[in-house]
Order: sequence, then structure tokens, then C-alpha cells
Amino acid sequence: MDILETKLMFNGVLKQRGTTSRIIIHHSATNGDVAASTVHQWHLDKGWSGIGYHYLIRTSGVIEREGQKIL
Repeated sequence: MDILETKLMFNGVLKQRGTTSRIIIHHSATNGDVAASTVHQWHLDKGWSGIGYHYLIRTSGVIEREGQKIL
């Protein structure tokens, strides 16, 4: 399985978690295929640091990893 690294640019300082206690699977309420870069821009437009997901699975099955970089 190939994972596409997005290398999206995030606003602000992101904190590294010490532990992970749960995994949440989330889906978007959109029609059709949406790229991680599109979701990232939606979240930036809301004033957030960027995409809120570590991985995004496209309708084609391609997996995109957020691959964070700070602005």
C-alpha cells in the first residue's frame, strides 16, 4: 500500500502527543473525491492550524498523510 506524503503547511505551533488513547475514524459530508489539500484549506479558512486528520483516504483508495510543516 502506497501512502502519499502531502507536506501541507500548518499555521502555528503543533504539539506532539505523549500517548494515543483512542483512534477516531471520521468521514466528510462531501460529494465525490476530496483531496487532503482541499480539506486542509477548508480548515485554514476556519482559522484552524490546518487539516485535523493524520490520514485521508480518497475514493480511489489512495491514502494521503498530512506530513506537517509549520508556516
